[in-house]
Amino acid sequence: MASAVEGACVGAGLGLALCAGLRVAAQGARFSTSFTGIGLAADSGLSGARGQPP
Repeated sequence: MASAVEGACVGAGLGLALCAGLRVAAQGARFSTSFTGIGLAADSGLSGARGQPP
């Protein structure tokens, strides 16, 4: 799966983008989670969705 991000990629959209094998982001794309804004660690499986480096 491939993902293309243009603009903000937050929450569930970030999780979907991280699951993609190929990620392409526009120059102005922003990635964020709501957890870090209130001092919590990433939840909902986002850290596991990163995948393994080749």
